[in-house]
Amino acid sequence: MIETNGFVIDVKWLITFLIYLGLGLFVLFLIKKLLNSATKNNWWIGPSREKVVYNSVKFPIILIVFEETLHLFGDDNILSEILNYHLIESKSINLTLRNILVFISIILLMRFFIALVEFSIHRSLKQKPWINNATEYSFVKLTSYALYAIAVFIGIRTMGIDLSLLLGASAAILVGIGFGLQDIFKDFISGVLILFEGNFKVGDIIEYKDTVARVKRIDLRTSRLITRDGNRILIPNSILVSNEIINWSISNPHSRFLVEVGVAYGSDVELVRKVLFNCANDHELVTREDDTKVFFNEFGDSSLNFKLYFWSSKTWDENPIKSDIRFAIDKAFRENNVRIPFPQRDLHVIELPDEKS
Repeated sequence: MIETNGFVIDVKWLITFLIYLGLGLFVLFLIKKLLNSATKNNWWIGPSREKVVYNSVKFPIILIVFEETLHLFGDDNILSEILNYHLIESKSINLTLRNILVFISIILLMRFFIALVEFSIHRSLKQKPWINNATEYSFVKLTSYALYAIAVFIGIRTMGIDLSLLLGASAAILVGIGFGLQDIFKDFISGVLILFEGNFKVGDIIEYKDTVARVKRIDLRTSRLITRDGNRILIPNSILVSNEIINWSISNPHSRFLVEVGVAYGSDVELVRKVLFNCANDHELVTREDDTKVFFNEFGDSSLNFKLYFWSSKTWDENPIKSDIRFAIDKAFRENNVRIPFPQRDLHVIELPDEKS
């Protein structure tokens, strides 16, 4: 015991408290170093995610140190009484402030654990080239949802809530509000189907209602898309499952594109075909060059119309590729004296005889 100015300090208590505090700070320091290293080496985490994961584990550790400190005071203190005060007490529910804090800690610790699991999955699957990023994303998502469900189950048991009573009450509530929430449940089921079936994955380019977009994120209820204009679209998963979606990336990474052009009547059509064919195949992003096709489509009102079909694996860059090929066609036509005509009409004026004459 140490007595200073009337205050009595238990040296053993003080040393024990400092040990608990030091261990807590040391664990937080190690976790911070791990997250900084993960961010620096770009393993699986970014700066924003690093802060979220660190805060997730900081609260439970602080709570553990606080709990152990309370034990040093014994059970007869006002803080213990507050924490153990029964907010709800019955045969099926025993809810205290301590239980609520423990439940929150379990969820936050599971969040940190999920981040470690994601890292482990990423490191293990990285060595398997046949598993792409989209498949890894789906696997990580489903694993994290399952772990969150386990955390909620453990947390509810820790709070002293009878699960049988909870299931019975939830069943009655779901029957009552089922019609109001049926769209939300449909979105959740659709999200699971999307992740399991893999009809489209993160990174795929899809076309929905004449809008071409890249899939950025797939959650349980909604999916996030980004268009070529940079606009972000949030779509309920049930809409993507129940409507017709064109996936440009699902099986064949190459897509066929079309450029149309008309030349003046009297042009050398064989020369035109050769020029169009070379302009497409000379582009660095055009693939499957043997499948490039030039078709003499029709005799138009003012021009001979051709269609140029070519293939490329850069489906997201369709418009820039088409633009480059059109520039090349215009340049090649000028060099070969091939003219692209303006729309024109021939007017024949017929003079009627004068009635007086």
